Amino acid sequence: MSAFRHLVLVLLFSVTLSTSAAENGSDPAQVERDQILSLAALAVVHKDWQQFPGGRGHNIGSILADKDSMPVFWARNTVNMSGDASQHGEVRLIQAFLNCPRIGKYAAGFTVYTTLEPCAMCTGMMSLTRVSRVVYVQADPEYGNARDALVKIGYPRIFEQYSPPEMSQKKSLDAGYKNFKTRNPGVTIIDYLLSPEARMIFASAEVELKRYKPRFEENARVVESALAFLKKVPEKGGDDRLSEYCPAY
Repeated sequence: MSAFRHLVLVLLFSVTLSTSAAENGSDPAQVERDQILSLAALAVVHKDWQQFPGGRGHNIGSILADKDSMPVFWARNTVNMSGDASQHGEVRLIQAFLNCPRIGKYAAGFTVYTTLEPCAMCTGMMSLTRVSRVVYVQADPEYGNARDALVKIGYPRIFEQYSPPEMSQKKSLDAGYKNFKTRNPGVTIIDYLLSPEARMIFASAEVELKRYKPRFEENARVVESALAFLKKVPEKGGDDRLSEYCPAY
């Protein structure tokens, strides 16, 4: 290995270890904001819950928040409805958002809140479009860790990534999938996300959000904004009309 390449890898490793307070969870107010907006992402998926294989797509979705932690856009997985295997929640979220008027070709300064740890495709796409942060709820033991792989090879413009460890829905989903897979060898996380157990966990998110009493006064506006945002997300459908939900910048 050349001295230059060794230096680059050392610097990348140092950056990874020296992540921001928001990423590593040392900023309590940001951790609370991440929990609030993660609840909103779970609620967006539950509003159009898929009970059987087929239909719209998988029970995975995302919301986009601006630099002030205000939710501005949403999208859900539509791989079946669109007949396109690339239409994951994060891909749809960023593609549709960047097609909105006056947005441009990058999503720098925005945070993606997604219900499942991003796959390799979504991780690459969000890196290319310069998403600043990604916060996910449920870990994906089989196909997660894509961001770490990109960091390892020195890929540029890697976003910060975080998952709220104390969030009850995260704990329940992570443990639930582990138990589900033990009882049903050969299943995937997609199968688990069709289960009544997973639906109950997702359903609890909106209930908790409506009752949420933030510890930090500045986060009251985030709760209020998240609830107002959810009212605009249709109970069923709307995934083929995302342009109607473009923010008025």
